[in-house]
Amino acid sequence: MLGRCLREQWWRVGAGAAIGVVWISAAASVPKLVELAIDQGIRGGDTAALWRWSALIFVAGVFTGVFTGARHWFARTTGRRVEVSLRDRLFAHLQRLHAAFHDGRSTGELVSRANADLREIDGFFDGIPSAVAALLSAVVVTAILFATNAALAALALTFLPFLVVLTALFSRRLHPAVLGVQKRLAALSEVVEESVSGVRVIKGLGAERQRAARLRRTADDVYEESLRAARVR
Repeated sequence: MLGRCLREQWWRVGAGAAIGVVWISAAASVPKLVELAIDQGIRGGDTAALWRWSALIFVAGVFTGVFTGARHWFARTTGRRVEVSLRDRLFAHLQRLHAAFHDGRSTGELVSRANADLREIDGFFDGIPSAVAALLSAVVVTAILFATNAALAALALTFLPFLVVLTALFSRRLHPAVLGVQKRLAALSEVVEESVSGVRVIKGLGAERQRAARLRRTADDVYEESLRAARVR
């Protein structure tokens, strides 16, 4: 399914990645331009060179700003288009399922799981241009660091293995908490859906307080689980 979505939005994904390449090229050139402006313009006493390199720094800054906005625009529009397409397909798929499936699944669970999963897919497509730019940025910066001073570059990069380990530990702790929030939201959606669809029965039996109490307990569960995930973060 993700492969099909990628094929449908290939030019948007490719454009976002290409814009990310231009963005990191402009951003990475600024420190070198500043170095040249200082060496040739200030230390060398060449006012014309100072103005020339300053103008190039300004142009690089404009490119960085413009392409940053364009990169985010392509990322967000791609993610939203994929999300809309997947929502339509999911709805059509649920319509085709046998009634026995819906008897064993609550409406709240289906809605909550669908929204949460689609948000994850949206985030995946949203992050493709940023991931390409970040990967290229790491490669370019690493090359510049080693070209400038290999010893200092090696020292600066020694933290990366620790960062990988910490990221893996963080993901392992956060994933159960996020799933817990998703389950609590599904339960809350189920309570709301049952209360709205059965409002006549609830009023006829005078069960408003009982339903309100159940809603309050379920909402408190969502609150506590969300705080647990926030503490992990």
